[in-house]
Amino acid sequence: MEAGQDNLVRAIGELAPLLGTVIEELRQLSQAASAEGPASDLGPELRRLVEAVDGNTAAVTALLRQLPVSPAEEAPGPLA
Repeated sequence: MEAGQDNLVRAIGELAPLLGTVIEELRQLSQAASAEGPASDLGPELRRLVEAVDGNTAAVTALLRQLPVSPAEEAPGPLA
């Protein structure tokens, strides 16, 4: 069980930067859609998507920080 948690923590740690990139890309798309004005109805949908992804990422991060992980296991590295 503990090895599974360690692998999960490591995997999420590697995914976190990618999620940050996704959130930033969605924000940029939302801004671009909003700049198009009323002709584009994607702006509000993209903003909601950004908020959902951002909120879920924060919730997962908070839960992962509650898991007991030794400092050696927190070091970045490839998944086993």
